[in-house]
Amino acid sequence: MRQAPDKPNVWYSQAVATTEFWALDIETAGGVWSSFPDGFDLLMTGLDYGSDSQVYTSTTESLASLADSLDAYKGTIVTYNGTSFDLPILKRYFAKVLNRPLKIHDHYDLLREIYNKAGRRISLDKVCYYSFGERKIPWDHRRNRQVWEENPELLIEYNKVDLKLTSKLYERVLANKPLFLGDSTVVLPLPQKQLRLNLSEGEPDEHE
Repeated sequence: MRQAPDKPNVWYSQAVATTEFWALDIETAGGVWSSFPDGFDLLMTGLDYGSDSQVYTSTTESLASLADSLDAYKGTIVTYNGTSFDLPILKRYFAKVLNRPLKIHDHYDLLREIYNKAGRRISLDKVCYYSFGERKIPWDHRRNRQVWEENPELLIEYNKVDLKLTSKLYERVLANKPLFLGDSTVVLPLPQKQLRLNLSEGEPDEHE
């Protein structure tokens, strides 16, 4: 594990594949949606491995460590709205800073799957509260840059809670448990990797 040169209280390391999925969430500052992802400044990327978590900054060395970890990991990367937000920004930064592509071998976007099932979007905060009674840390994203510069531990803790909530939602998916949306419930499809595992073990697949 190494210390981030521009943030004395931020550490990062190359991850070791210890769980069947990792949760990923980024924090940004600035940007307008009309030019997305241009103009969105990447502050940090959090990865939750189940028993541990890591923070990666936007420095070249830290981004390279993140890129190596994602490239080497063969399990599932789980996000909440990663298809439309986190991954496009990481893809842009990897290309701009590292001159290399973003490589993720398997991705499960919880919000995309919820939308495919229910036909509407819902915030991470609400679906977690309805499903198992936990909530995000109240936060003003307009202050992200200031908090990151003055007290990065606060933004890291906010990110860490989001990662834990994302992981808990995905664990419900793996257990074939419903997610509650307030006025409806959905049971999301198992990821393709898990479907293949079930079939190889001779277990019935309820989603075929």
